[in-house]
Amino acid sequence: MTTEATRLQERVILGAEKSLAEGRNAMIDAPTGAGKSRMFSRVAENGYLRGERTIILSHRQNLAKQALKNVERWTGADMVTSLGIDGKLDQSGQVVSTTIQTANANLDKIEAYDRAVVDEGHHAMKGNSDYENMIAALKKANPNISIVAVSATLPDDRSKLIDDLAKADVHSISFEEALNARLIDLPRTATPPEMLANNKTVADIVQEHRGRNKGADIDGIGAEIGRNLPENWDETMAWHYAKNFDQVPTLSFFDTVKEAEAFAKEVREFGIEIETLHSGKGKNANADILENFETGKLKGIASVDMISEGFDVDAKGLFLGKKTTSLREYKQIIGRGSRSYGEQKAEKALLLDMGASTLMHGEITAQAAANNLRKAIDGKSMAPEIAPESEKARAIWKPIEGTKAYAAPIGDRVVYALPSPNGYIAMASSTDRKGARLNLLEIDGQRRGQPSREAFIEWSTEAIRGSERSLARIMSSKGGIDAVIEADWKRNGPSVQKNIELLSANLAAQQQAMQMNASRGM
Repeated sequence: MTTEATRLQERVILGAEKSLAEGRNAMIDAPTGAGKSRMFSRVAENGYLRGERTIILSHRQNLAKQALKNVERWTGADMVTSLGIDGKLDQSGQVVSTTIQTANANLDKIEAYDRAVVDEGHHAMKGNSDYENMIAALKKANPNISIVAVSATLPDDRSKLIDDLAKADVHSISFEEALNARLIDLPRTATPPEMLANNKTVADIVQEHRGRNKGADIDGIGAEIGRNLPENWDETMAWHYAKNFDQVPTLSFFDTVKEAEAFAKEVREFGIEIETLHSGKGKNANADILENFETGKLKGIASVDMISEGFDVDAKGLFLGKKTTSLREYKQIIGRGSRSYGEQKAEKALLLDMGASTLMHGEITAQAAANNLRKAIDGKSMAPEIAPESEKARAIWKPIEGTKAYAAPIGDRVVYALPSPNGYIAMASSTDRKGARLNLLEIDGQRRGQPSREAFIEWSTEAIRGSERSLARIMSSKGGIDAVIEADWKRNGPSVQKNIELLSANLAAQQQAMQMNASRGM
């Protein structure tokens, strides 16, 4: 049965195939849970139907094994498949799935393939010799090989990827599309306000660091939290876990084996079964734990960097015991509880974050809204609708009551814009260690504080696109964008109005002078 979910996936698959047919590589960009495994499996199947061979590259063994399961699950073709792990590369299949490490151990034996799929393609960065060497070996064996990468967390600057992916055509499914098609259902988030040993909450620490470092000091936030954890922190976390996830299949995430083991011990005191998953255990033991969780025999796993990425199981609960995470890792963890497979979930999953990640990066629903805005800009679907006075720009540009001006939080400042005959009167307020101030906006090649309409829209579009992360944090804060603008207007409103009056008078004088000169010329 064709659904909106499968239609979205087929659009991406067809787009990727079109790129390959025209001699270009393809990048599939979609949120975790949107069906990337099905899409790259179909790419492999399409190659098989054309008499082509495909190699799938993954950075972990469980992903390499899982890739073959997905090929079997999502394709109708009777393909021969083979696996490469532990340094042993079996290339007998029409579709070969291997870890990048095993592939590199066999570079001199790499056979010719027509297609290569790079799973979790964001790992294929310039300077990563495993990917650089493997792609070079594949191209040596077949200079015409086509490459398709898949990722939920592409870097903002794609030029950092290896050249074959940096220049690839991007075929995307946005958060909004995935949500509307019920491919994903973003979890609820909760951040318990527990008091630490320094009489501060995690939220207090994040706010203090944000004021000093604009929210970028991840290591500093994590270190301060770690120094101030109370002695009974494991018990506190276990209590929250038992309260929310007693009978719920739940994945938990920790920074260290010691922390995961201590947490699991406390959880068991509540009579709840949970196992730890980490590299210190044997491969067979970890495989059994994962299988028991998948089949429902085990309700809880406490993992240390084993299942953040690419684990195709829909957990009902997510427990984040990590002090901090990168935005990429946070999105990957969220994805473990986001899958809805094109159907309405009976109940949303819950993410309980005992650390700082949600507070640092913004709730996932706000991240989705900011991501949708950026992708709309990237796709040119909002220009010139991103102009402050456009109703379609209300997600970011807010009208200032009692004036004809508009405001938007862009980066670390609030930008004010008033449409004028020549473009805009524009200024920006900012707050840093030197205090708060208001400046006329400066755009290269434009009169200070008086840019043309085209120049301002071009500048603001690029600035908004680069502010996705700060927008997500603002959108998830109390009151969201409106509250930030309201607070800034209370501080700077009189100065903004004064500048508007002065510049408006200056513009009026300029126009009057031009009219007088024109009349004299007549």
